[in-house]
Amino acid sequence: MSEPVPTDPSAEQQMLVPGWSQPRNLSNSPARVTNPVLLAGAGDQLHALWEENNRIYHSFRRNGVWSNPSSMVTGFQPAASMTADGSVHLVFSSQYFGRYRVFHVIWNGSYWSLPKLVSKTSGIATSPTVAVDKAGLVHASWADTAPGFSIIYHGWFDSTWLNEPIQNARGDIPVLVADAKQDKLYLAYQAASLSGAKREIYFAQGHVYDWPAPENVSLTPDTESMNAALAIDGESKLHLVWQEVIGNKSRVRYRFGRQSNWSPAQDISDPAQDAHYGTVAVTQSSQVSVVWQQGPSLIYRKRFTGADAWDPEQVLVSNSNGLGDPVLAGSQNGEINLGWTGWLNTSERDLFLSQREPLLRPKMFIPSVVTGR
Repeated sequence: MSEPVPTDPSAEQQMLVPGWSQPRNLSNSPARVTNPVLLAGAGDQLHALWEENNRIYHSFRRNGVWSNPSSMVTGFQPAASMTADGSVHLVFSSQYFGRYRVFHVIWNGSYWSLPKLVSKTSGIATSPTVAVDKAGLVHASWADTAPGFSIIYHGWFDSTWLNEPIQNARGDIPVLVADAKQDKLYLAYQAASLSGAKREIYFAQGHVYDWPAPENVSLTPDTESMNAALAIDGESKLHLVWQEVIGNKSRVRYRFGRQSNWSPAQDISDPAQDAHYGTVAVTQSSQVSVVWQQGPSLIYRKRFTGADAWDPEQVLVSNSNGLGDPVLAGSQNGEINLGWTGWLNTSERDLFLSQREPLLRPKMFIPSVVTGR
């Protein structure tokens, strides 16, 4: 772990599970933080971005030291990814000439570039997501109302931004990940059918111009499915979680696999509890971690990709004032980084960070020494 992490007693929250660091307040401002993002890089580098008062803020850790938060652009709904050289690529939505559009900025380790327009369409562009492919090409996806209803667009940055709609992808709130081993992108999003049925979770895989038809992966037409999160493991298998509303409660569901070859869907939250906003990360290529909000608490479960079952639920942190927006990011060394927003006793809502050391440690063998007599 890096430098000692100060706690904030006024937050009424403390990590309840050994192995997790006590929360660090990253934003520490009188405003209300929403839409946090965590992004881990080489060494101990960690970036935090969030939305506050219609602006996007950035703080980063380098050599164990966190920078002061800085406001860098007007906008909302930030999403970020990183290239091999450590550059951070941020996409966000912002109002421009009376219409919301998606923009892109790059952090080179010292400062941010000027914004570039991504969504060169006539529609309202929101909910952007971004990923960097095997060759280092930066891709973005977002929801766009250019045809008069919300569809999913895909764009890529080749000195300028090019984009086109993904065929048959009517929906919103996309999430995009790239495969580090194969030249593929993976996309999940939520959508209702033209007949007005309840929302389902759809999945598509493709690259640049090649996007075959999306497939329905939630397969529950009588219930609402929403808020998909997606991660990839070391064998190019996808791990998908989403929120499904059954009766008056929501639950977190999970499937893993590849296109047209998914495991059966399973509930990983307690169906008797109201669970929201599941997020997922894979660390050390094989450890799957899921965190979700359940009332005033964050719940954690994990499994290894070769295991048949999940470990029992753990209550990580509780805050009687309220919390939400959980996000996960795995560091290259296997450290698990968890961010969330929590209310203080006042109207302040801050971004907090806790970290867990890698669960898999390299085995060390101490050679025996035989001395002569």
